[in-house]
Amino acid sequence: MKFLGFDSANGSGEYSGRPSKKHFNRIRNLIMLLTKFELNLSTREVVGLRWQGLNLHSGLLLLRQDQRGLEKQYNLDEDLLWILKRWRKYQARGTYYKALEHVFTDYEGRPLPVLYVYSLQLLWFLNTFIPLNLVPNAPRDSGF
Repeated sequence: MKFLGFDSANGSGEYSGRPSKKHFNRIRNLIMLLTKFELNLSTREVVGLRWQGLNLHSGLLLLRQDQRGLEKQYNLDEDLLWILKRWRKYQARGTYYKALEHVFTDYEGRPLPVLYVYSLQLLWFLNTFIPLNLVPNAPRDSGF
C-alpha cells in the first residue's frame, strides 16, 4: 500500500514547515479511519489510543481497557506501521512539537472528542454509499 498524503503537492518530498490545518485534519481523519477499520477497533478505542501503548519498532499495539483491567494486543502489518511512523513525525510538526500523549489529536494537540469521530464515520458511510449492514460491526461501533 502506498500512502502519499504526507508528501507535498508538487511531489518533491515532505513539507518543511507546519502543515495547514485543513491538510493536517484530512490526513489525520484518513489515518484514523484506516487504523479503526484495519484493527477493528471501536470508536472509543481509536480516540483513546496513546503513543506509549504503540511500539513502533516491533509493530505491537497494546490497548488497555480501564474498566475491567483487560489488555488487548494487536500486531500491526508493515503498511499500517509505516503510516503510523510517518504520522507521528507529521503530527509533531503540525502541533509544534508538543509532547503528545494521544495518537490522534486536533491541530492544537488536544485529544479528539468521541462525537467528532462518530460524525466522521457517518459522513464516510454516507459519502461512500456503503449500506451500514455491509460494514462489519458498524452498528456496534458507530452508535447508529
